[in-house]
Amino acid sequence: MDEEGRDRHSAADRVPPVRQVVSAENGGYAYAVAHGDMHVNQQSGPVYLLHEHRRPTAPEEGGPLERPGHLLDARSRVVGFTGRADELADVTAWRDADGPRVSALWVHGPGGQGKTRLAMECADRGLDDGWKVVTVVHGAGAVSTDHAGQDLGLRGARGLLLVVDYADRWPLTHLNWLLSNSLLHAEVPTRLLLLARSTAMWSPVRHSLEKAFHARTRSLALPPVRNGASQREEMFTAARDSFARRYGVSDPSAVPAPARIGDPEFGSVLTLHMAALVAVDAHVHGVRPPEDAVGLSTYLLDREREHWTRLYENAAAGLDYATAPGTMHRSVFTAALTGALPYSQGVTVADRLGFPDPHRLLADHSVCYPPAEPEKVLEPLYPDRFAEDLLAVALPGHGIPEHPPSPWGRYTVDLLVDTAAPDRRPTYLPRALTFLVAAAAPDRWPHVAGHVEDLLGRDPALATSGGGECLAGLALLDLSLETLESVEACFPDHRRIDLDAGIAALGKRIAGERLQRIDDPAEEAREYRLLGLRMSRAGRHEEALVVTERAVDLHRALAVKDARAHEPELARSLTQSARHHMDLGNWREALSAGEEAVRIHRELPADDVSARASDFATALSQTADLVVLDRRWDDALSHQLEAVRLLRARTAPEGSLEEAELGNALNDLGVLLETLGRWDEATVVLEEAIGILRRSVELRPGVHEPELARLLNSYASVLHFLRESQESVRWFEEAGQVMRELERVNPEAFAADLAAVLGNLSTTLRRVDRCSEAAALAAESAERYRRLATARPSLYRRRYADALTHQADCLAHRKHWHEAVLVKREAREHFWRAGLEGAIDPTLISRVEAAEHVRRADLLRRDQPSWAPEDHWIMLLDQEEVWKGKDGVVRQISEMDHSHRRNVLRFILSQPQGIFETLIRTESDQPEDWRPDDTPETWLVRRPLVRALDRLVNGGPG
Repeated sequence: MDEEGRDRHSAADRVPPVRQVVSAENGGYAYAVAHGDMHVNQQSGPVYLLHEHRRPTAPEEGGPLERPGHLLDARSRVVGFTGRADELADVTAWRDADGPRVSALWVHGPGGQGKTRLAMECADRGLDDGWKVVTVVHGAGAVSTDHAGQDLGLRGARGLLLVVDYADRWPLTHLNWLLSNSLLHAEVPTRLLLLARSTAMWSPVRHSLEKAFHARTRSLALPPVRNGASQREEMFTAARDSFARRYGVSDPSAVPAPARIGDPEFGSVLTLHMAALVAVDAHVHGVRPPEDAVGLSTYLLDREREHWTRLYENAAAGLDYATAPGTMHRSVFTAALTGALPYSQGVTVADRLGFPDPHRLLADHSVCYPPAEPEKVLEPLYPDRFAEDLLAVALPGHGIPEHPPSPWGRYTVDLLVDTAAPDRRPTYLPRALTFLVAAAAPDRWPHVAGHVEDLLGRDPALATSGGGECLAGLALLDLSLETLESVEACFPDHRRIDLDAGIAALGKRIAGERLQRIDDPAEEAREYRLLGLRMSRAGRHEEALVVTERAVDLHRALAVKDARAHEPELARSLTQSARHHMDLGNWREALSAGEEAVRIHRELPADDVSARASDFATALSQTADLVVLDRRWDDALSHQLEAVRLLRARTAPEGSLEEAELGNALNDLGVLLETLGRWDEATVVLEEAIGILRRSVELRPGVHEPELARLLNSYASVLHFLRESQESVRWFEEAGQVMRELERVNPEAFAADLAAVLGNLSTTLRRVDRCSEAAALAAESAERYRRLATARPSLYRRRYADALTHQADCLAHRKHWHEAVLVKREAREHFWRAGLEGAIDPTLISRVEAAEHVRRADLLRRDQPSWAPEDHWIMLLDQEEVWKGKDGVVRQISEMDHSHRRNVLRFILSQPQGIFETLIRTESDQPEDWRPDDTPETWLVRRPLVRALDRLVNGGPG
């Protein structure tokens, strides 16, 4: 199946994993966290843990250290915060800025650039300034070690500051679960400080934040530390003095800075701290410190080896330790790849690697590297960049004669990474691949790229197992196009929100290299189209449109020379271009591209119809959604009917992808018939579609649930229009349940669908007098549309206004008069803004037209006048001269007889709530002149028409 067909018909990634959510509300308790939630993966336990940030204790002072490298870990807080004054001021200003309740800052830079130190300083200052500061530890199977509990209550706090390290390594599904945590939904200013090495995952994370919270989002790059006394010398000196205190050096000034401190390799905070630590340690031991960054790493690695050796030698004196230095080296290498593991998994890993006594090894490793969590083993070396250096030096190819590679290095990587089937991948695989790829960066240890290439050569699917960050990192490595293409062949043939950003980054690298080699314009056009599809899935819609338009231009030029050979491909590219225009709200451009695609398909030879049925039907159905911009309902219907005929003409076995395509086309047709008020026909069509898609879901779980959910929503809408309210509620509820699960996994794709279903369900629940539930769902739908409208006003502002109007209607029905008026005023503001923006949503046109059909049909059923009640009251209440009765005749009230005027006045005053609710449902400014203590009765008697009638009937005030 082609790439567009795969995108439309496959969604295995959208099936949410089994999970458990334990809420701790009103002082409740969950894994010792009060006022927060816990998200649990069924297979591996807590997805993340929340920890209350506490101020650090004062660093210890003493003499020479046996393994100084651990002092480099930012979390040890040995070195006070120095430098980065501009960045600290920037982050502090971001934290304190007015604006939306939720704001997120993505701080990114290479490993060792000082992200964690900056975040910890911001956390400390946040505590000083009255913020509640919470840090998040990610990792399946994470275990809390703070048995005193985590009180995350926000009482008295100025706001909430949440610090998320390694944010680019989180699967997006896990991050979305974090965003749903009740802690983040308290009505206090909330700031999310997300730390990452790159921006590869920022786009989908930003979309999730904007949709979940209406959040203000921005990124901040940490540049290399500037040369000169103002930056590097200052940071070196501060670190040197801090380390000197730990070593008991009385005169730190006797320890000079490296002569090459101005070189580019000293541009990171970590390198400057390594230089300071090595300088102090070398001074104490009376040796000459190395001058370059590689020498600094190898010096500290030598000190680690000395520590292992000393422990081993002390075993003869009775120390409970038995692991030789070479064996411990391999154990530390292993831990760098696996990270800390539960004990049972640690034993399995050690056994797989052939260690003769796994239990002894793990115990000795814990002596060298005490675990942060008592239940775990194989605590890795910190900081991460130091661990990456250890990996790189142990692998052959670096050319450092003083540190020959370890003979077991490549073999250990192979055993740990394991080329088993995907369902048997080790849980630490994403970390292992991420660390190898990070170490292999061109400005780090490029020889490691060869080892990565060897792994991928044997099993290219490892790359996708490594996750989105791994794929994005591969795009930067010196790998052959053949290797990259073997990885590409393992990309899923459908959307995978956790991988889409990485696929886009790597796909862009692959496309760039392939396009340099391609000399066939047709192949070049297909390459651009594929890249556009990948960019679109990653949320990079503007880039997607640019490259897809390039495909259109190439196909158009080719079609001029050979129409029969190239017009089908031109039509496909135009259809995809139209889709990207729709994603950006460029409705007219989308209509133009879509209609051209339909015209081309229609003019192609008839013998090609069967072969291109899917492409032609897609173009027809998509364009049918757009021609309603011009109220071309006949064209829309003929397009949808033709799409169904094309797909029916094919042989499609039950449960096949081809039959599912027919089910989707029937859904589109049924929605249009509903819009046209042909509800009986719509019912028949949609019931057939439901049967088809239910079969597809049963045969291929996880593929067609999105289409089925939308179909259930369509069918429930028809039942609602037919006033089958109880049945409608049942179908809307099923659609909502499916859509909620889909939206949790992929909010980017399903947020709007869920908002629509919730709004529809609310309307139907009100009809069956479940008003409290209706009001709650109306508020939720409006809130979801608010987030969507903030990110894409041209697409969602009008829908947000509609949702607010419905919310106001529910409030009015429950007699929350003033709140209803306030919400209505906000709705009117958005209606006005949407009008100024000139945004015309064809889907909205359909909804408006359908609502008008429903109104007229209801009036006919009830034998009521054809004029709209809202028009009636809007026109009359703010004037004092005429009355328009049920018969439609307009009369001057001054010329009406006294009894007629009295009857009209009684009629108006008898239905204040009905009039109020009717006006609330409109786009007008009514009810205007509302006071906070008003009721419909008190407001109504002040209307000019009512005052005029009262004056004429009762002699009331003019």
